[in-house]
Amino acid sequence: MNQKNVLLSTVLSMPLVFGATEIAQAAIVQAIDPLTAVQTVTRNANTPGPTNNDLNVSGGTIFGNNITRRLSMLKQSGTGPGGAEIPTANFGAGLDYSNNAGVNSKLTVAYRGTLPSAKFAPIDLTVGGLADRVALGVILNDVALGQSTTFSVTLGSGTTVVTKNISSNVDFDDPLNPLPIEFLFSTFTGVNPAAINTFSIMIDPPANGDVSLKFLGVANNQPYPVVPEPASILGLLAVAGAASTVRKKNS
Repeated sequence: MNQKNVLLSTVLSMPLVFGATEIAQAAIVQAIDPLTAVQTVTRNANTPGPTNNDLNVSGGTIFGNNITRRLSMLKQSGTGPGGAEIPTANFGAGLDYSNNAGVNSKLTVAYRGTLPSAKFAPIDLTVGGLADRVALGVILNDVALGQSTTFSVTLGSGTTVVTKNISSNVDFDDPLNPLPIEFLFSTFTGVNPAAINTFSIMIDPPANGDVSLKFLGVANNQPYPVVPEPASILGLLAVAGAASTVRKKNS
């Protein structure tokens, strides 16, 4: 293989990233929940305690049989309704969570088993060592830039239960490229991700905020392949040719 072909092969085999919207994200290994089984919860009153809706999703999630998915909505302030629905009206599989103007509430999605404390039989969230994190694909609406939306994941194994929080201060409304929110298993001190018996997520947007989940899964740090625009490919070819010419002149 001549020098030009070696250089060209090297350039085209490199990871290609051209802009903020094209940055490769962690690769999804397996869905925790495909978010297709129909379920809704609505809350109108600003009274103590949550409003719950339970649905048997046995066999439909990573957690196996005898599993109940609980949507739990706690209204914190404001008048008028808020609610959540699975799947979404806009893009199918997923979760939509919305609040009327001025309404502030938070939503918990918990997966409950039949063991004491609603635990389920231990499952391997690492999928045999392939995954190292929980990944949420998030779409934010009616959240002004600088306002904070908090996402929480709770993992438990044995008798140890740990909750981690991540806050986002951006307005990200792109259903084709949702904002990734990721929780590394290694940050859940004392929890064995290969023997999980407790799992839930919590979403707490600012007043008036609407949040959608495009996916809920486990992932690793292997990037998705990023395909450059045709013009970018031509630019790379030009770079390869120019570099080859320089090498020939110097040889």
